[in-house]
Amino acid sequence: MTTFKTWGGVLLVSVSFLIIADAQTLNNPQITPFTRPYNIHEDTIVETQIVEVVCTNPGDACLCNLKYTDPLGGPFTVWKKTSLSKFYVYYTGVAQGGKLSFKNNPTYFLTIECRNELGTNTSEVVLEIDIQQNQAPVITNIKYPRDSIVLDAMRPYVPGDNFYQVTATDAESDALTFSITTNPSVNYFTIDASEGYINIAKDLRSATVKNILITASVTDGVNIVNNFEIAVNLTSLNTRPSITNLPATVKFPETTPAGTTLITLTLQDPDIFDATLVPTCSVVPNGEEYKFTYESGTRKLKLTTLVNTQITLPLDYESYNQYKITCVFSDGFLDSQNDTLTLNVENVNEAPTFDETIYYCDLYESGPGVSTCDLDAVIIDPDGDTISTIGFLTSNNNNRF
Repeated sequence: MTTFKTWGGVLLVSVSFLIIADAQTLNNPQITPFTRPYNIHEDTIVETQIVEVVCTNPGDACLCNLKYTDPLGGPFTVWKKTSLSKFYVYYTGVAQGGKLSFKNNPTYFLTIECRNELGTNTSEVVLEIDIQQNQAPVITNIKYPRDSIVLDAMRPYVPGDNFYQVTATDAESDALTFSITTNPSVNYFTIDASEGYINIAKDLRSATVKNILITASVTDGVNIVNNFEIAVNLTSLNTRPSITNLPATVKFPETTPAGTTLITLTLQDPDIFDATLVPTCSVVPNGEEYKFTYESGTRKLKLTTLVNTQITLPLDYESYNQYKITCVFSDGFLDSQNDTLTLNVENVNEAPTFDETIYYCDLYESGPGVSTCDLDAVIIDPDGDTISTIGFLTSNNNNRF
């Protein structure tokens, strides 16, 4: 409004101003902007406080909450802590016990909303949270990434003896787990998963591979380092024993008597020979083992003399014409291999037999060709030949029949 007055001949002009303010704008909560991103580690535990949301609203309270995250569903929230105007951003934890993942979601953008107590006026601010990647363990062995070691295979190691330790550190002090693989794949070694000691798993006198490459790995549960190679050279390997005259093939007629020697085995072991060791033998077909025996003093493999039976000829071409007798000779650590005797049974033509030794027959007094009787005799030929002639032995009165 403008008014005009005169005073002492001087024109006076009076101007007044009316300022109308937007009450809604004045009552908007004021959120202090975040001036930098905030970092949290992949290993951050649940309910971890990250940063305060500073909000002011003269004459009214601030009520703040997390509106949404990008990507959606981020594991964060805004909670009030000590007073109406103090709110904090918290990491709440990944669902189902999971962890933050730099690989999957390296950055989250949080839109935070603050309003007055009535909820009529609101303000928003965006917070950037960057995920700090978990650092991989570091293998600290002096000769990493490749080392070598020599072991005497004839030394009587006890399973559990350790001969090497893989050492490592972790920037976040995460629990470390060690493991190994071998090339070629052998079962000679194990590793203590928590301490990194590489142990002997079995007596190395049973080892057959001279050079083994161990690859040691360590993980903190997130990252894995698996490029530490340890070359193991086994010296003085045990020599596998052998039966030097097997494999072999022999043939015997089915009329061969019990007690006959089939072969005399020649045993050889150049480094841990024990003359008292006895081979163990198995027979194919199954169930025929009882026909064979091994004499440890003479090392002879023989046909068994069958006790408490009338059988004096163990072999029968018509039942089985071939046997596979596999013998294994061990020095206590290694077994001989591929030591098989093949026994071929030769057929011998055998005479037919009657099913009874004596037959009885009642005849009536009569003329020739009148009185008869059935002997009910069964004649068997072991070879399956056709019976061509049946007659009587020469004796008194044989001409009467």
